[in-house]
Amino acid sequence: MERQNVDRVVFRRITQNDWNYLYKEARAGQSGGYQSYIDFPTSAVTPGNWRDFFNGINPNDTNSGPEYAFQIISLGYSYARTENRIGKRRDSTFSLREQKFGNEHRVVAWTNAETGFPMPQRFDNSGFPEEQEFKDLNPDDNLTVYIARLASGEYYASWFQEKQPRPDWFVNSELQRMFDENAGYLQLKNVFFEIKPFDDPVAFDWPFRGS
Repeated sequence: MERQNVDRVVFRRITQNDWNYLYKEARAGQSGGYQSYIDFPTSAVTPGNWRDFFNGINPNDTNSGPEYAFQIISLGYSYARTENRIGKRRDSTFSLREQKFGNEHRVVAWTNAETGFPMPQRFDNSGFPEEQEFKDLNPDDNLTVYIARLASGEYYASWFQEKQPRPDWFVNSELQRMFDENAGYLQLKNVFFEIKPFDDPVAFDWPFRGS
């Protein structure tokens, strides 16, 4: 078991709209081109926050603004690594690209096969997941994904959907925001990130620890 300091976290609560487009199935005659990203509103995570989060990574200049290329390590059974991009999509959002189900850049921690991440089984005639199933799979409306930056410069991803922290989870005032807000940027001090062995059955469980 390994512990490292963690100093920054970005998080985002998945909405019904995110869910619909990330899992939409193609239907005959449809041309595709549906949303494949997860948006982070700049009202919650500012461009300055992103510069800080990616300290040491030079962004690429795109027509819409800066875009950062980096590698994500997924908490889970395989600790899979994916090459990912986060960049400005419009003035109101930065987005994590290429997250549609089945894409090779999908964060592996956010897949059912790796960690039990919720996945729809029922779809309507247009290929969208049935709305009621999302509510059934996410009864507290708090399916939250996050990316943590460690002091080593590595980026780890995981998720949770508890409405409030479990009694045995370490939470300070900054980490509590992940349960109270829809999206945000955390600046942590004296917090450790626990990386468990590959064969640990809860390798992707809440990894934050106090000093």
